Amino acid sequence: MDNNAYGIAIRQYRPSDAESVRSICIETLPEIMAQNHMEKLALVAFCNYYIKHEPSCCFVAATEAGDVVGYILCAENAKLWSETYLKSISPLPDCDAKEFLETITETPLSLSEEYPAHLHVDILPEFQRMGIGTRLVDALVQELGKRGVPGLMLCVNPSNEMGIRFYLKYGFEILDERPYETVMGLTLKIPGTCYARE
Repeated sequence: MDNNAYGIAIRQYRPSDAESVRSICIETLPEIMAQNHMEKLALVAFCNYYIKHEPSCCFVAATEAGDVVGYILCAENAKLWSETYLKSISPLPDCDAKEFLETITETPLSLSEEYPAHLHVDILPEFQRMGIGTRLVDALVQELGKRGVPGLMLCVNPSNEMGIRFYLKYGFEILDERPYETVMGLTLKIPGTCYARE
């Protein structure tokens, strides 16, 4: 799918990538989640739905040896995502965990008319600053463009200044700034158009 810059190829997610993707999700957890041993909760919140229900909207960065070192996961339609997602967490006995997971749907749903798709991206620290993030977003934007999706959004921790700068450089705009999240969006004006950045 992508040229092999730095020996890293960007390709669509495969079921055989599941273990690696989950491992990266845990390894790149925000510090507060790692400190509170929220690994299983993070997988439910940010990983499992996407690779199970929307694998065609998920892409990975892999070395020449086949090792996955990063990924981008996406739900194409926030309304459809929330229906399936909320059903999957309904049996949870932990009320606090369930409330946390339910809260995650609020921002994507509130922006679902203009920005129906949302993403999660993580790259192992030793493979960051190599242009992999840009190439992963490029792959996703191209796929969403083919499907006629009008917009893509994400939430970033306000303390993640490097991440916010990356998305701004790519072309995302800040839609809202809250104490716990910075909400960003990218309008996909022309289906099939790639918003690649050099």
